[in-house]
Amino acid sequence: MAAYTKFTNVETTLLKVNGTDYNTRVAAIEADVSTAQGKITALETKEGKALKYIKVGSVIFAELTSGTAKALALANVPAGSMITQVICQVTDAFNSGSGDTIAVGISGTANKFLATTDITATTVGAYTKAVAYQNDSALTVYATWTGTGTAADAGGFDVYVAYFDL
Repeated sequence: MAAYTKFTNVETTLLKVNGTDYNTRVAAIEADVSTAQGKITALETKEGKALKYIKVGSVIFAELTSGTAKALALANVPAGSMITQVICQVTDAFNSGSGDTIAVGISGTANKFLATTDITATTVGAYTKAVAYQNDSALTVYATWTGTGTAADAGGFDVYVAYFDL
């Protein structure tokens, strides 16, 4: 617990924390935050290569057929970019009778970015993996969902990609 002293007069109340008045301390914290934000912005825009986050797609259970693996083309990541992170956010837990899986990848490699073991489709949460994937031509990101047993009557997820232009 911080030691404090309260000074009161007719016009103002001043709180001192560990010998420094409150307004001075707040100003110092704000300066530290501003400096940190400036460093982050400088890092992100170094050489004009700002990191971009895009939501490449959303999927809900009504778009899927239980027992059938379904690869859904979500969106394109521009040519000449480096993908650095992929995130799958399960927004509504899937509930097929025997199990549900999700993988995120590209055409021909369903689990290029996130494998079925990286995502728990039956639990709401964000699942992510750092990657380093350079694409020289426009790249379509796919999500593949498989449900087994009785059909799901709940479930949904969003997919995000972080990348920068090369």
